[in-house]
Amino acid sequence: FKTTFNTTANVIETNIRFDGNQLPPYYATNIAYDNSLVDPWHTLSVQADVNPQSPLLVYQHRGHCAAVSPPQPNDPPSI
Repeated sequence: FKTTFNTTANVIETNIRFDGNQLPPYYATNIAYDNSLVDPWHTLSVQADVNPQSPLLVYQHRGHCAAVSPPQPNDPPSI
């Protein structure tokens, strides 16, 4: 591993290498993309609804995969 990380440069490099995080509208349907803003990986995910059948759901609580984890009694309404 490198001793220092440039997160912005790494995200840009990843988006170039994998053709970005903007899927064409015809790419997929009936998929709900979820991003937690506290998840460090959310910037690598789609950033907008892909199409009306594949929305992006954004929440500010918990972290990676929180929306698909088993429900917890203390889950905020956004989950």
